[in-house]
Amino acid sequence: IRSFIILPDTSLSRYYVIIYDVLVNESYLRNNIALMAFNVLGFFHNEFFSLMLLDILNNSVRLQKIVLCVVDPGKQLIMIFVLCLITSVVYAQFGLRYFEDEFTSNGKAGEHECHSAISCFWLVLYRAIPSKKIGAIMSSEDNEGMDGRPIFMLRVLFELSFFIWIGALLFEMIQGLMIDTFTKLRQAVNSRQSVLKDQGFVNGITRTQFDDMGLPNSANFDDLNAKEQNPWNYVFFSYYLAMKNPMEYNGVESYVKNCIDNEDQKWLPNRTSFKIQHAKGAAPIVVKKKQPEVFTLIENGIVDLKKELATLSNRLTDLTEKDFDTQSASAMGRLQ
Repeated sequence: IRSFIILPDTSLSRYYVIIYDVLVNESYLRNNIALMAFNVLGFFHNEFFSLMLLDILNNSVRLQKIVLCVVDPGKQLIMIFVLCLITSVVYAQFGLRYFEDEFTSNGKAGEHECHSAISCFWLVLYRAIPSKKIGAIMSSEDNEGMDGRPIFMLRVLFELSFFIWIGALLFEMIQGLMIDTFTKLRQAVNSRQSVLKDQGFVNGITRTQFDDMGLPNSANFDDLNAKEQNPWNYVFFSYYLAMKNPMEYNGVESYVKNCIDNEDQKWLPNRTSFKIQHAKGAAPIVVKKKQPEVFTLIENGIVDLKKELATLSNRLTDLTEKDFDTQSASAMGRLQ
């Protein structure tokens, strides 16, 4: 249900989303709430205090991954459990029909445990399924004097089919799902570690590509990720721009903030770095795309300002020349 609710638009859906996200998705909070409940119940029933030892799941990453091996294939495991229930019903019905006098929980004949479909169902589910063999709930039987008797052959088929279906197939399916999930989780962790170790987080260049460029010894791939293009520096710079007053941006900051707002990644280095450009003697990358509107306005304003300054300079020159001529004529008049 949660996956279908993208934007909760009613109070009921909002409450559902909040409760689901807090109690299901946030495992740390959910687990601590459960531990607090066990703590309170422990004051009334001491056995609940022992459940607080499960706090080790909050503190051990390895145990959490092991638990994921059961949680991730949860839907498949539920379907297998349903199949076990159906199997219990089927074998309870056939057992009640043909082997009612042989159903027992202690292996002794004459001590019958079930006389109805529901009682036989619980007996099969409780004892036969965990032991993987239905003979665990039936009286012991040997083939002495039973050779060729249909009832004995039917019992052989009954027990053998149960063992093959439950012990050799369904339980192996459960183990296979868990092992397959554990393998996928381990491969995902190894792949993530390999990417973080051998690929640039910012520029996307791989260690092999970096080594094949023939750069000087001073250029090191590990230094590229750790110092020159440390991902956290880009995070801090983005946060700095978010907190800074836009009116105080300089040209570079305005350009980067505009790219961030438009989800444009062209401000990030793409398979290059300062040392790569310097080693190859290349000029800095110039973005030839259309400049942001704010840059155009600034350039137009500068051009207009230059024109006004030129006009004012010409007027000032004219006024200065006129004033000089006036003063010269006045001085000549005095001399005469």
